[in-house]
Amino acid sequence: MNSFEKKVIDYTASCGHIGYIPLGGGTIAALAGTLLYALIADFFTAYLVILISTAVIGVLITKKAGEIYKQKDSPKIVIDEFSASLLVFFMIPAEFKYLIIGFILFRIFDITKPYPANKLDDSSSTFGVMGDDFVAAIYTNLILQAIKIFW
Repeated sequence: MNSFEKKVIDYTASCGHIGYIPLGGGTIAALAGTLLYALIADFFTAYLVILISTAVIGVLITKKAGEIYKQKDSPKIVIDEFSASLLVFFMIPAEFKYLIIGFILFRIFDITKPYPANKLDDSSSTFGVMGDDFVAAIYTNLILQAIKIFW
């Protein structure tokens, strides 16, 4: 891998170097994804393209990013939190209450890693880096769907 490829992978995996923030890089990346959702929620096609693109790119580059950082799931890799935070709000209105509740619940699930997220997090596969965050996002989305129906 040449130095240009390393720079592109580093920049992408760290979401524009958000991952280099010493404490809370994942939280800030999730916040960035939440804010992006708030901006593009009315443009469903653009939202889907960005969601799918970041998910696919994340799966494709996390292994190489881990090699660059010499750590499989380096704290510098935050594309997983960014992409999963977009999934949190799938089919959820971009209203303040949902954005706040979704962001907080996602961070709780991402940090605590309830089953099967904990199994994916322990996985040695490339999908493990992204997978645990997507499980947290799905749990959060299901709760938001229930809130949307019953609130």
